[in-house]
Amino acid sequence: MGKNTKESKEIEKVQVQIQVQSVPDGGWGWSVCLAGFIAQFVVLGIQNNTGILYKALLEEFKQSKGETAWVLSIGLGMMFLFAPVTSAFCERVGCRVVAFVGGLLGVLGFVLSSFVNDIPKLYLTFGVLWGIGASMSYLPTLRSLPYWFERRISLANGIVTAGSGVGTIAMGPIMQLVVNNLGWANAARVLGGVLCICTIGSLLYRVPSQTEHKDEKAEEAAKPSRPPLFDFTVFKNKAFLVWCIALSAFMMGYFVPFVHLPAYAEECGIPNSQSSTLVGMMSVGSTFGRLLFGKLGDHPRVNRLYCFQMAMLLIGVADTLSTLTKSYAGLVVYMLVFGVFDGCFVVFLAVLCADIVGVDKVAAGIGIQFFFMAITSIAGPPLAGVIYDLAQSYQIAFYVAGACSTVATCLLFLVPVLMPKESYEGSSEEQPLDGIRSPDSLPTTSTKASLGSCNKLNSNLHLTASQSYLNRYWDMPKRASMRASMASLLSFSPLQPPKEVLVVVEKVSQV
Repeated sequence: MGKNTKESKEIEKVQVQIQVQSVPDGGWGWSVCLAGFIAQFVVLGIQNNTGILYKALLEEFKQSKGETAWVLSIGLGMMFLFAPVTSAFCERVGCRVVAFVGGLLGVLGFVLSSFVNDIPKLYLTFGVLWGIGASMSYLPTLRSLPYWFERRISLANGIVTAGSGVGTIAMGPIMQLVVNNLGWANAARVLGGVLCICTIGSLLYRVPSQTEHKDEKAEEAAKPSRPPLFDFTVFKNKAFLVWCIALSAFMMGYFVPFVHLPAYAEECGIPNSQSSTLVGMMSVGSTFGRLLFGKLGDHPRVNRLYCFQMAMLLIGVADTLSTLTKSYAGLVVYMLVFGVFDGCFVVFLAVLCADIVGVDKVAAGIGIQFFFMAITSIAGPPLAGVIYDLAQSYQIAFYVAGACSTVATCLLFLVPVLMPKESYEGSSEEQPLDGIRSPDSLPTTSTKASLGSCNKLNSNLHLTASQSYLNRYWDMPKRASMRASMASLLSFSPLQPPKEVLVVVEKVSQV
């Protein structure tokens, strides 16, 4: 009598359908691009040419340069300082509402400022109201694009950010003309009217419509958890802490040319018609720099940190040498050089943050780094004004601005030393910024074995301290691609809506 066994297989199919929003890669998204172009044209056109308003305030209120510079500096700093809050508002109420309210706050700030008769009140009406309004008008220009574009995200970002370059070039002469003919008060009302265009254009913002699907067999739906707005665990990364301190030092002198260069040009005897175009020349150089370094950023032989340090250092050198010339041509050269390396600074700002903290923490990292940048950027131009009041010369102020860039450059040499060890061992180039890795990108057994052999070989070589540092410096990991990082700049939560996913699980049981 034999032992009978009976084996059966039971196959259970569980169908899980994740409801998400597809990316149209066009359609109404081009209208969103138009709204973003208009907003950047007006908002950054005004912000980058604040030096013209600075001269008008000096003539109108007859106060010291240091006290007057606080008005414009607060407006510039609040644009960065309020950015994480603006991003949270975009996530909860939508870009259209945020941009519309921001436009209204900007209009209100300029109109109220036109009736103010002393400087301290302008700190609130112009500095705070206009600064918050600028942040709420500017951030949705980048925050809304990933909902409409995926394959064409670089083109969409290029169209929108072109508004800042064109606006900086065009708004300078326009603002100078209005100030010369109408005076400060009426010029502020005119600029408030121009901001109404942004308010109307914000109505073009919307997200793609989502089609509801129901599956009777679906047993559960995966709902992604919303990450915290402020993730302070990034401070455990010492390299990131040094990175933030370096950016703070750099921003202390960054806005000095934006605010004080027109006044310095006037001191050199350059007429207003020419001095009003200087910041526009910087914008031309910045556009070229963004294109150049944006293309080079993903090249395997390009060290991003090295390029970033080079840009910081040369901006500092340009600030220092700018005092050697008093001609319009010399200042144009200064602005073009400043602009080219400013383009490098802007392009690498977000992607280097991702390289340092990792793609899973880039949202929190960018928000915190902009907070650090905002604090010192507010203090920089007033400090330059105080230095002028004491020395009666802009030379020392521009020397200090250049020194801040040099100090920041030196601090960045500590970043490779303080980077977590695992970032060098497990880094992978061109990972998407949503933190998801494809199965093909996961290390295989042979890859792990190779890495282990390499680590063992390195330990046997007994490298000196200088050699070890240089290896870390030149092998700075690339954990995010330049193309993908464009969508994350000034966006502090996951942006890209994933495509619809259908998962079928087969459960096999043996009896």
